[in-house]
Amino acid sequence: DCGNFERPPRYREIAPQPCAQRVSNWVDDMNESWPSAEIGNVGRLHALAGSFPGAAVRERTIAGSFDLVWDYFSDMERSIPTFDETVAEFKVIRKDGSRLVARARSPWLPIHSTLDIDLEAGWCLMTARPAYYLVAFAAEPSGEHTRFAHFEAASVVGPRVVRHAATRILAHVNARLTRHVERDLDGIETALGLRG
Repeated sequence: DCGNFERPPRYREIAPQPCAQRVSNWVDDMNESWPSAEIGNVGRLHALAGSFPGAAVRERTIAGSFDLVWDYFSDMERSIPTFDETVAEFKVIRKDGSRLVARARSPWLPIHSTLDIDLEAGWCLMTARPAYYLVAFAAEPSGEHTRFAHFEAASVVGPRVVRHAATRILAHVNARLTRHVERDLDGIETALGLRG
């Protein structure tokens, strides 16, 4: 019987046994009226960037519709080499729904990077293999314009002690990426004919 449960003496840390009879109707009411919050793509990008020390993050409003901006950006084989001066060629080598694998080539060095990509409407997350470099883009309609955010960050994969030791170095490297991220955003606006 749940109503007559007594705790053993001197054992106050033992919780009383659960009892279905004691669950009030207000629990059901609370589940129905519990507040919910949604985070947009740009907020999602800022939350992700916050987990990388010194990540380069920039956001701006682009004077073009969401459809115009995202249609241009999501044609990555054409758009990325146009707006990003550090990419000479960008080739999607596998596509499975919103998951892509691409290869990017540097214009200065014989280096190819393989990237795992999550591409959805208004969201793009690229992770270089191994996961040492992350790039993200996010967009949302803002009236007749587009709120657009971009971040890049270097990361270290390995034991905790290695990641901890590399934190200061990464913060310095990531801080230098800020100029690059700004130039990417400038490049997108220029390619769309929206930069004066």
